[in-house]
Amino acid sequence: MGERLLDVRERARSLIDDMGSTQYGNHIVVVSHGTFLRVLLAHLLNIKLHELTDIRLDNASVSIFQYDSDTGGAVHSMNYTKHLEELL
Repeated sequence: MGERLLDVRERARSLIDDMGSTQYGNHIVVVSHGTFLRVLLAHLLNIKLHELTDIRLDNASVSIFQYDSDTGGAVHSMNYTKHLEELL
């Protein structure tokens, strides 16, 4: 049995709170397992946890989002895989 989704969501919220800190600067790269990344994106997009299966993230895909503690999050790109075409 793995980590509960509620616990994963708390870790994602904690990361978002930490990203608002000036110690990280303007650009942050998050590399993680698919479930954590789905939960993180779901939180930014206000998607409920039971709808996580609606978020598709392929292995080695890139998602780009912007977060501002005052205005919230915006996703600029999700599940981008063009960079993998030459490898397939």
